[in-house]
Amino acid sequence: ILIESSFDKIYYYARLKIKIDTNNSNEAVLAIKELKNLNNHKMCIIHFSIHPDCSLHVLGNIIEIISDTADEEVEMIYGTTSDKNYPLDYVEVKIYAA
Repeated sequence: ILIESSFDKIYYYARLKIKIDTNNSNEAVLAIKELKNLNNHKMCIIHFSIHPDCSLHVLGNIIEIISDTADEEVEMIYGTTSDKNYPLDYVEVKIYAA
């Protein structure tokens, strides 16, 4: 899939494996807030790997944290893959930026 011709080089990559905590999302907040480099890029692709039974509410919270961390000028593209072999209590977040 061609997203944009200027996205031919990836300058930043992060992979986070976040444990889902139903009582508190501190791990997600702390991990994502470390991604201060997001604002140095024009476009980011954020890909989630989840178990099919993972709550969409959890993904919504993580997306909100990422959106709050990045500047409004950064174009965000989100995608999700589900796999029944993936642990139910984890979300893997891969971030590619150019």
